[in-house]
Amino acid sequence: MEENKVLIKGKNIQLRTTVKSDMDLKVRWYNDPDVNKTLVLPEKLELNKTYEWFEKTQKETNRFDMVIETIDGVPIGVIGLKNINKNNRSALLYIVIGEKDFWGKGLGLQAELLAIHYGFEALGLHRVLGTALENNPASIAVCKKVGFVLEGTSRDDYYKDGIFYNVHKYSILKDEFYEKHPDYNKTQTKAVLLDKTEKPEPSRKEYVVIRGKDLSLRPLEEKDLETKVKWINDPDVHKYLHYRLPLDIEKTKQWYRKIVSDLSRYDFVIEKQDYGPIGLIGLLDIDRFHEIAEFYITLGEKQYWNKGFGQQALNILIDWAFRHLNLYKIWGTARTTNLASISMIKKVGFKIEGTLKQEKKVGEKRVDVARVGLLRDNYRPAKNK
Repeated sequence: MEENKVLIKGKNIQLRTTVKSDMDLKVRWYNDPDVNKTLVLPEKLELNKTYEWFEKTQKETNRFDMVIETIDGVPIGVIGLKNINKNNRSALLYIVIGEKDFWGKGLGLQAELLAIHYGFEALGLHRVLGTALENNPASIAVCKKVGFVLEGTSRDDYYKDGIFYNVHKYSILKDEFYEKHPDYNKTQTKAVLLDKTEKPEPSRKEYVVIRGKDLSLRPLEEKDLETKVKWINDPDVHKYLHYRLPLDIEKTKQWYRKIVSDLSRYDFVIEKQDYGPIGLIGLLDIDRFHEIAEFYITLGEKQYWNKGFGQQALNILIDWAFRHLNLYKIWGTARTTNLASISMIKKVGFKIEGTLKQEKKVGEKRVDVARVGLLRDNYRPAKNK
């Protein structure tokens, strides 16, 4: 027996996963003349071909299809996100209310809000697109109520029954959606989403070598610990760091054995292609639900200071973290007296969010640090990372 799963509940409707038996309903709905006249469909659906289409889509990762149900489980239509672009984190929304008895009750709007919310919070989207035929005023009205922004109109973009129709193209961004619909904001996510509310924790740490133009970041290994201790204990290096000094190699090995399987952090060695290790970089306190982490960076080889390698390494890490860990924000700190480090961080795109007075203790002194932050939406990848 097929199993379907409710993904998200609203006030009057819910969205669930699609199963093969739903294709019977889909064919009936799409072939209804009253429904079909506002759809971008070249021909009527055939049941066997629709079954084949369903089996094919089960292997695809660029779409997410759902059934719209009443709260008591009566299917009334379909909705989904297709043309999902994981790199740009965008997708195209579609919806069909097939049961005509449920037209004009505001359920299409509810379904779109739920699907868009699901796309932003469970699928990690940043931008949702929408379309409406010019002869479908109800669909246009719903787009406006959702908060879609009209990006343009494709003239004579759809031909049906001897007539060319214009197609309106819309989009809405994540921040725009939650500003217009605060009831769907992130604090409500756990109460609304019934699946994928928590970002799944990886079963093991997936380390990779991340390559840039002149540098690569590779996972920190136990063999690197003596070099780490040497760098951190160098007076010229540690005068801007927050370590309790001096570092001891045996304690550092004990530390490494604890963090090597710690899923809340990633630690890398910065390697220059024609030289070898020149520093350390990584992410700490990774919060996968809130999509946030703290970065750190230390260039230990002093001959490579002030030559742009710190900026290049940070660009490589930030780009990887936003793309592959799906983080939304990365933050960090730097001593207010470390003007070179603050300048480098700002060149990557970080903004100073404030000064933390006497935040860190260095020896017997307490020092001020600047807190910096960078949102994924504001990040502009460097051309030559």
